[in-house]
Amino acid sequence: MLVLAAGLAAASPAPFPSVPAGRDADIRWIGPEGEALSGRAALGKMESANLVVWVAGNQYFAMDAVIQGFRRKHPGTPSAC
Repeated sequence: MLVLAAGLAAASPAPFPSVPAGRDADIRWIGPEGEALSGRAALGKMESANLVVWVAGNQYFAMDAVIQGFRRKHPGTPSAC
């Protein structure tokens, strides 16, 4: 499953979902310089992102390489954060 959400704004922010113990690494935010956050810190950054990509299954394992490859091919693209 791959879900893209761009430019969506909520009237009032919804509370963060709970992150199961030991699963913080399953939620990641990757910044413009390649810096990464996980867990609740990543959820906090997603609130102000221009693009949020939710993936599951096999796509999840490929996302670091996909993002790095996209940034190499399109270096002038504005950051999604």
